[in-house]
Amino acid sequence: KDIDARLVFKPVKEFSGGISWYSGMNTVMKNSQKADAKKDRIGGELKIEKEKGFIKGEYISGKDGDVKSAGWYARVGYKLIPELQLICQYEQWDPDRGVGDNRASILTLGTNLFLDGKNAKVQLNYLFVGEEGTAVVNNKLMGQVQIMF
Repeated sequence: KDIDARLVFKPVKEFSGGISWYSGMNTVMKNSQKADAKKDRIGGELKIEKEKGFIKGEYISGKDGDVKSAGWYARVGYKLIPELQLICQYEQWDPDRGVGDNRASILTLGTNLFLDGKNAKVQLNYLFVGEEGTAVVNNKLMGQVQIMF
């Protein structure tokens, strides 16, 4: 069985912090054969909120069999007006810390338009994607609509 736990502390309205942990099994390819491998994750998060803005960050480290990975992000958001929020996020991901030139980073610049208070939101984001080693042009323009009912 897999085990998963997450604990978030919110000692005051403006601040929260937490930890998360996962342990389980995963099927991997080893020497052209399928094999079961232990899969572990551990992470931490912090968030500071004020009336119009917030700062949030997370870090995660994992292990799938012999492969160790790690990643993190930092996000800043600010509401210009109650209906319009600007977002900036930077993230890095290293899928195999034992191999060089495989880390990826993404800078996201975006907006959230709240249509009905907190029940409907339209997002528009542009992602600047960069990879170590052989670079690929894969920047993205992404849009999304969320409706809560």
